[in-house]
Amino acid sequence: MRSHQSTGPSAQFEVLGVTKEQILAAIEKYNQLLSHQGVPVLEHPHDVSCVTRAGALTHLRSMFPEIYLFLDQGKTEKAFRWLGFVQGALWALGLMTIEQLRNDNRSDPP
Repeated sequence: MRSHQSTGPSAQFEVLGVTKEQILAAIEKYNQLLSHQGVPVLEHPHDVSCVTRAGALTHLRSMFPEIYLFLDQGKTEKAFRWLGFVQGALWALGLMTIEQLRNDNRSDPP
């Protein structure tokens, strides 16, 4: 994965054209989506397969604080990888379409 620093007076870190601000906006959107569905924040053990929808959703919610932390620490590439995991899970669980997720990553959504 390639990353670069954008240029200009309001230069901000970007990963494959997605800015820190876009990652924050997407994570906030997904966190609210799951929160409104009553999904609690519970981390799933990393050495055990997740076999339930509820387990997957609670684990996704547990990832959001970590993604915020990565961004605060300047680990934008890691935050972007975790965002990709979250987006893949949201699609696989039938909560969002690929088009919706794609628009969340665009700098100028339709």
